[in-house]
Amino acid sequence: MDGQPAESRAEPLLALRGVGKQYPSGRNVVSALTDVTLTVAAGEFVSIVGPSGSGKSTLMNILGLLDRPTSGAYQLAGRPMERMGARQLAAERNERIGFVFQSFYLLPHLRLVDNVAAPLLYFGMAPGRRVERAMAALRLVGIDHLAQRRPTQVSGGQQQRAAIARALVTHPRLILADEPTGNLDTRTSREIMDVFRTLNTEGLTIVQVTHEPGIARYGHRIVAMRDGRVESVASQAEWQSTLDEKDGWSV
Repeated sequence: MDGQPAESRAEPLLALRGVGKQYPSGRNVVSALTDVTLTVAAGEFVSIVGPSGSGKSTLMNILGLLDRPTSGAYQLAGRPMERMGARQLAAERNERIGFVFQSFYLLPHLRLVDNVAAPLLYFGMAPGRRVERAMAALRLVGIDHLAQRRPTQVSGGQQQRAAIARALVTHPRLILADEPTGNLDTRTSREIMDVFRTLNTEGLTIVQVTHEPGIARYGHRIVAMRDGRVESVASQAEWQSTLDEKDGWSV
């Protein structure tokens, strides 16, 4: 993975222009984001990094249509999101975006195949078709042989693979991953990131938030946040050159 593939240099899939987000706090107003301008091309892999309180999570919530900006504009696949109502945003979110979180959020009483198939309930899909799609998604992440097991019967890495399969089952154009390796050991983290890298190579756009330099290096670009602003945007090679090589990571 030497950099952004040529086919990803298409029209922006995500485009934020001057985005701000403020929250009332008593008589004061707290700015979580200030004048954020950022584009992500279709097929790109972007890592967002920054210290606690830098605005990473707020930015991800806006990208994922879980929150609205207070100011500025956000376009997803060329469509202005700030003009849409709640139902329209929910439809866009369900059809275009898959989410992967640090905590796997798998339902412990359901088999992995049923966990993965759950998002398809919103599409009114027949049960047999839901299972077919779920098995195909599990196959993509290499754990279709575990489909009948429950989350408590598999490892943390296998649970995260199931969570990725659940994000993929709706055939989204975009994966948003919030600290996807935060609960995993180093070896398993590499395995999960290799899954993301393979999915990205096959054309899926991925935006991840991480505090781990070794995980951030998987991105084509690394966006550094600080105090609610974009502090810098670096290529993978530029980011790599600023880090201490002795930490044992290589991409």
